[in-house]
Amino acid sequence: MELSTVARVRRSAGTFSSVARSVLRRSTPLDLDAYRNGTGFKVFSMLRPVEDIGNPRTLARGVLTLVPGEPITWKGRTGVQVLTGPFQLNDTGAKVPLAAAFGKFLLSAGQQDYELTMPKLDQDLVRLALGIEA
Repeated sequence: MELSTVARVRRSAGTFSSVARSVLRRSTPLDLDAYRNGTGFKVFSMLRPVEDIGNPRTLARGVLTLVPGEPITWKGRTGVQVLTGPFQLNDTGAKVPLAAAFGKFLLSAGQQDYELTMPKLDQDLVRLALGIEA
């Protein structure tokens, strides 16, 4: 990854605490406009293949990297995974214990389906990056 790309990537609004969000950035429309203007974002998330949902050991924490014009990547302790489209993102409505600000989503990426857990506040940003207008 080029240094210029790394310099353009910042944390999404949902990855800040509620106090920090109120002080630094109030809403994701700022993130959406910044993404459209070329800024990349890191979204803290958890990802696992759908077939492994029953196994809690397969849930890995990591970062979903969204940079305009570059492949969507997810990096966790299991390594880096490049996600390819076509994409679909559906809210499952499932609750995340001890993390009310997070939601569970079904992410279809090409031939693979994943359970993606991420801040609800970042849903529109992720949809935009996946090419699914929010």
